Amino acid sequence: MMEVVSKQDQVFTVRELIAADAKQLSDYFLNLSAASKKRYGPHPLTTKYAHYLCQSKQLQNNSIIRLVIINEQLIIVGYIILDANVVKEDALRYESQSINLYKGSHYFLAPSIADNYQNQGIASRIMPVVTKLAKSRGAQSLVLMGGTQLSNKVAVSYYQKTGFIALKEFQTDVTNIDMYLPL
Repeated sequence: MMEVVSKQDQVFTVRELIAADAKQLSDYFLNLSAASKKRYGPHPLTTKYAHYLCQSKQLQNNSIIRLVIINEQLIIVGYIILDANVVKEDALRYESQSINLYKGSHYFLAPSIADNYQNQGIASRIMPVVTKLAKSRGAQSLVLMGGTQLSNKVAVSYYQKTGFIALKEFQTDVTNIDMYLPL
């Protein structure tokens, strides 16, 4: 568990997801705007999936770290996945860019922040916690899971500001860009 302080002097706790978070994680998922949901692709943002994630079998998966960001009112305002499992599609794209994700240790990163907490510098304060945790688990780099949508200029700029390297663009239903951070 780690505390971080935002630019507005708000205190946030970053900790691993626990079974008791199911209801709050569900509320977090359901309260994200349609625009935020559209930009998040790792898994469904539903009540059913929140409860699935909080089952002990999922929580004991050592290759996936799920973090929550909690505000002073003890409400989840952010959710972060660090996944050591190599995603085949991502690995193939990176391989075409001379980066072998199968060699070494890489964590795929998928963060989200509640809409009313975005653009307040919280992610900038959280990223050092995330990178420290990934390094402590032997990661050599962080890879944005599925890249980031090129139209999300705020996210692309944020990741570049925090040291992520932009690679090639690729197409899904939208144009995305691969980004990774050597640790």
